[in-house]
Amino acid sequence: MDWEAFLRIMIEDEKAAINKYRLAMEQADSPSLRDALKRLMDEEGVHIDILEHEISKLKAA
Repeated sequence: MDWEAFLRIMIEDEKAAINKYRLAMEQADSPSLRDALKRLMDEEGVHIDILEHEISKLKAA
């Protein structure tokens, strides 16, 4: 399997999730719901960082 390609696809999935959370935040009426969505959106950014780090490790190997 081409692990770098797989990880890059996963990064795109995480970016898509960020966009979905952002759209949901714009529609949310409740501040607490917006806060929860923001936390989830931020978590997707952490996932992207992890995936990018794994790609770097693959390239270094």
